[in-house]
Amino acid sequence: MLFALSLLLACPSKGPSGPPGPVDSGASSVGPRAELVARGFVVGEGAMVFSTMEGCCDEGANCWGNNPSTPYGTHAVPPAPGQPTRDDALLEAFGPIPPGLSRDFLLRPDEALVWLGTLPPPARYFGFRSYLGERPGAERYVIGSLGPSLNHQTIEAQRGGPAWGEPLAVVTTADAAVEADVVDALVASGWAPEHIHFDRLPPGVVSLGLDATVNDTLFTVARVAVYDDPAAGAAWEAAPGEVWRLTPTEERPVQSPHEVGALLPRGDGATEAAWQEAWVDLAEGVAAAHLSDDGTLAKVIPYWRETIACIDSSLSCTGDLRDRYVGVSPYFELPTPDSYLVSFGVNHERTGSSTYASVSIQTITNQRGITSFDSLDMVGSARTYTDHALVDDLYAVVWARDCTPFAGVCVEVPWDCPGGGADERFKITARAYLEPTTGAAPLPEEMLDDMVYLVIPEAP
Repeated sequence: MLFALSLLLACPSKGPSGPPGPVDSGASSVGPRAELVARGFVVGEGAMVFSTMEGCCDEGANCWGNNPSTPYGTHAVPPAPGQPTRDDALLEAFGPIPPGLSRDFLLRPDEALVWLGTLPPPARYFGFRSYLGERPGAERYVIGSLGPSLNHQTIEAQRGGPAWGEPLAVVTTADAAVEADVVDALVASGWAPEHIHFDRLPPGVVSLGLDATVNDTLFTVARVAVYDDPAAGAAWEAAPGEVWRLTPTEERPVQSPHEVGALLPRGDGATEAAWQEAWVDLAEGVAAAHLSDDGTLAKVIPYWRETIACIDSSLSCTGDLRDRYVGVSPYFELPTPDSYLVSFGVNHERTGSSTYASVSIQTITNQRGITSFDSLDMVGSARTYTDHALVDDLYAVVWARDCTPFAGVCVEVPWDCPGGGADERFKITARAYLEPTTGAAPLPEEMLDDMVYLVIPEAP
């Protein structure tokens, strides 16, 4: 069986953004738009949109291995003044966006993007990052992150405490001088400096400009995982704030190009060895429960693309993110009504390796996420297979065409979209976000393996 070499990353679309986040100090009666215009910027109206994934079943669609339990937001951006509207090709399958905008855009090195809104309500994870999408002349999409991500831990560190639901401004620039102009305008209009955060583009890595034949295209991704209150999360996605494209009225030379931001080291030296015995008990329980079947056991293989370094490699970065560990199973099929696969392992959130973890099933043809099983759902799921004292730090889930025969946690895989037929190939993707002690993705060498056990019973 081949190993999955494609993954995702990110995407958007749910409708236009709502009103901007509050101007919290009340220091000025002049709004941020007026301040920016006064400083020589043309303000183009964009939007932050969230993915519906409604195009993922279309023939030829590519949904980039999306995580079904994670809403993806992105900037939908107008063209620069005097430029034609771009096709929204890269992320088209993720759902609709307002007319005249594109999630796949070109940007001059003296331009900026600004998102004015609020952080989401409490959730297991929030992160934001800009990406290099397509490079002219490259054989494949790059889909590479452009440095360290902005996440809820880095935001809380800057603010000195929890920030869920509070005002948020994210400024995307390639030039520190442009960034300073934008920040000055926001502060002058009443934004508290500690509520302003940065998404920096390194011009030495990405080619910026408005000529699609020579310049790289960009996109941004905001990820949110597992809201404490799903209704509050849905309300936030419907109105996450405003996105503006800021273009100087006269083109400016780059004065202080950003360097690549410091990448936090991965791994804190703590392992999941304390759960080894429980993991073995679980593996034996899974094997015993399915012993009469013709099963195939396999590891979920870590799939890492090093931030920045992967951009100039011959491989796609496939939506790399410094915050996220990813592992991918061998490809498999579920060709008969009694075919099934068991995913099992330790819950990496419960062991302290991550703030959030999940396993999901995806198709290969359209890289379409079908459904996901996250670290909150995992608690108690392994009790069918073991009574070890640490059983609630483990997980086990069956992915089956028919869940009727199974006593434990089981998720049905439909024959039609968003599932797939007898000849469709699938993969299991394991994710673990943000090791609390490091603020980066956990190291696979410090984690116990996620496993899969595929069963395709022989015909009688």
